[in-house]
Amino acid sequence: RRELARKKYIGKRDWNKSVEYAGRVGAVDFRHAATLEDAQALLPHLFRLHRQRWGGTSKFENQAYEDLYRALLFLLWPKGQVAVSAMTLDEKPIAVSFAFPYKGIWTNHTWVHDRDWGKFSPGTLLVHFMILDAMDRSYREFDFTRGAEMYNERFSNQIRQNTDLVVYGDSREYLQV
Repeated sequence: RRELARKKYIGKRDWNKSVEYAGRVGAVDFRHAATLEDAQALLPHLFRLHRQRWGGTSKFENQAYEDLYRALLFLLWPKGQVAVSAMTLDEKPIAVSFAFPYKGIWTNHTWVHDRDWGKFSPGTLLVHFMILDAMDRSYREFDFTRGAEMYNERFSNQIRQNTDLVVYGDSREYLQV
């Protein structure tokens, strides 16, 4: 918690000052969807914001991805193995996360923020909220998954490396590659 409290967000502001700064524009709220219906209502915002952020390269340009996320939500919600979280400004979601809390590890799979509100760092503030909440609920790890994004260094106290290992049974196969 002490390490997290020292993190800087907007300019030189800490988390509380960053939330207050955003609060000058409207009412700021952080929440996890409390019901399946609430989570289902947040998914279109996740899809929309992701398409807005990544343009024609968003995975949600493909309807099958949206369908997959809806199916995962429907199947995993009763088991408590999926969470949809949001930062709202005047009740409008400006950052949304889709995560997998399971066996003490909160795996933050996909999240995105509204670039029009980027000066408030809504994605970073949402991640901070989720980390604090995960700690309050005794999760022992918050996993950002793969990638060399800036937030990994900002929030992580441990970075793991992934390595591909290929084993060849025959040296001729190796030489052909």
